[in-house]
Amino acid sequence: MKKAQSGPTSLRGCLRCSWRLLAFLSAGILPVALVVRLTVRDHFAWPGLVFYATPWPVLWAMALVCALRWHNSRMRYGLGGITLLCLGMWLWTSLRIGPAERPRESFRVSYWNVARPEGRLAGVLAEADKWRADFLVFGEHKRFTTPPEWAKHFEPRKVTPLGREMLLVSQGPMKRIDGGSLGGRGGCQICRVQIQGREACLIMVDFDSLPTQSREPAFKRLREIVAAYSEIPLIVLGDFNTPADSVHFTGLRSQLTSAFESAGHGYAPTWPMPLPVMQLDHIWTNRHIRCVRCEHVSSLYSDHRAVVADFEFVR
Repeated sequence: MKKAQSGPTSLRGCLRCSWRLLAFLSAGILPVALVVRLTVRDHFAWPGLVFYATPWPVLWAMALVCALRWHNSRMRYGLGGITLLCLGMWLWTSLRIGPAERPRESFRVSYWNVARPEGRLAGVLAEADKWRADFLVFGEHKRFTTPPEWAKHFEPRKVTPLGREMLLVSQGPMKRIDGGSLGGRGGCQICRVQIQGREACLIMVDFDSLPTQSREPAFKRLREIVAAYSEIPLIVLGDFNTPADSVHFTGLRSQLTSAFESAGHGYAPTWPMPLPVMQLDHIWTNRHIRCVRCEHVSSLYSDHRAVVADFEFVR
């Protein structure tokens, strides 16, 4: 009787089977995902699930797997072209070359989803200190941590816990004026602040993350709020749980300008660390404020990158 194969031989067989399975799964998902991304995107809930699960870096990886698996077939040129297309779209939508230095007269605002940092709080606070921001907004700032720990670290700045586990650290005077639900699909907090002797408004948002749930009700409510505050300088920031190429940002772009799209420097995706593939965290401004530099900062203290942006008032 022949002995059962074991050791390196069986391991190689297992790896070959896994490689084939990965290739066939990629070949099945890739065409559907490309059609969704190039047509309806997340306009409807269930195609949106495919859209959120297959950003351009993931599509590039699946196309590369297919191209390597069938490199000797008649499909090699088509698969090679699709791989280059996905790579090109990934780079084109993700890289910006903006100003490298902070302008002297600007003020700085940052947003960071810190993913409930009870065991990482010291590192999170030390990382945030590096940005020297006038206003810092933290998402998911607590589960077991308490506001006094934050207040002690940031004194003499004002530390204000807000709803939806958001927290605002302000350099100057601030006042919470409103907040609430975003169409049942998220929440927001609205504060008036003083910046360089002028009054501005911060709208801090936190969208629900369920991928099968349409973002349209949240965006619709946010557009209404933005319209209500359109006559004063306005900064909208937070975890939108929505990639930048979502169809739902189209209406918001008619009212606001994305900080990273207008003055970004570096790589756009913010989640998940350490290999981010989607830009879920955003800062937007209305016509009264202009972004002069924006950067997404990497850290191993959270699964989100921080958004750090410098602004000037439009005279």
